[in-house]
Amino acid sequence: MKAEGNGQPQRFEVDMSGVVKRQIKQVMKRARKAGKFEPALAALKKVIARLHADPWNLGERFKDFKHLKLVGHVAVVWPLAVHFAIHETRPIAYIMKVVLL
Repeated sequence: MKAEGNGQPQRFEVDMSGVVKRQIKQVMKRARKAGKFEPALAALKKVIARLHADPWNLGERFKDFKHLKLVGHVAVVWPLAVHFAIHETRPIAYIMKVVLL
C-alpha cells in the first residue's frame, strides 16, 4: 500500500480490541512491579507513533492473514514485544498483543 496521499504522508489509524486494552493495563502493572514502567511506557508510545506513521517498516513480518487482507508483524522495543497486523489496502494497523520482556 502506498504510504502517501495527495502529497502528504498518510497517517494510519491504530486500533485494538477491549481485550488488548485490558492486556496492556496488566502488562503496565507488571512493568511497574518489575521496575520497568518508564521504559515500557516509552516503548509503547514509540510503537504507537510508528504504527501511525509507518507501520510497514516496523518490526518483522511473520504471518499473512490472507482472508482478512492483513499482514502480521512483531516488533520488539525493549522492554516490550508488540504483535500487530496491517491491512493490505486500508491505512489501519491493529495491535493484537503486547508482552513484557
